[in-house]
Amino acid sequence: MGRGGRWITEYYPCEDVRPDGEEWLVSLRVADLAWAQRFVLGLGPDATVVAPVDLVERVRQQAGAALGQYS
Repeated sequence: MGRGGRWITEYYPCEDVRPDGEEWLVSLRVADLAWAQRFVLGLGPDATVVAPVDLVERVRQQAGAALGQYS
């Protein structure tokens, strides 16, 4: 999580928050991957999904589709 997205640690019940250099590794349990996908995409470049793999793929596909609209 980049600096601009760290606010989520104050508003959502995070399971784990670990500083990793300039970035933070934040674990957040969610019941709905579709919600998590929209949430992460809304954070823009301040968030990178590393797990679960299904969410990584969903975010990658939707972000790629959005970029395709501008080519």
